[in-house]
Amino acid sequence: MPEDKDKFLRLVEDSYLAAEEKDGLKLLAEGGVTPELWRKLDDLLVAGLEERRGAYREFRGRLDAEIARYTADYEREKKVLDGRMREDLSRLGEGDDAERDRLWDDYYAAVHALQGRLLDEMRKTSKTVLQTTVLAAVFRGPVAI
Repeated sequence: MPEDKDKFLRLVEDSYLAAEEKDGLKLLAEGGVTPELWRKLDDLLVAGLEERRGAYREFRGRLDAEIARYTADYEREKKVLDGRMREDLSRLGEGDDAERDRLWDDYYAAVHALQGRLLDEMRKTSKTVLQTTVLAAVFRGPVAI
């Protein structure tokens, strides 16, 4: 039935399958669209979906590990800033409001800079992890960027 073949070929073409898998299915469809060929398409789609789920889990795992590392880095560096701020405040005399204000301004600026730097690093890592994971899924193997 030509309409079955057209439907099959449209589904194959619109699918997320790799080009070589699409070409193989199209070639097989030339001999007629059989229930076995439909099952082969289904099997390839399921395998592709499982592969994408695995890539997603890998991406999430790698990204979560990187975020945990950045969070630990942030907490460690902020602890140093907090300790330094406590020390500086303890050295102030009574009524030294101008110096107290300057210390707080410097502290907030340092914390803001720390947050900005770590956020930029997290964005770069997220992008790199995503690109690496997607490329690995597309090319079906690890790819270094």
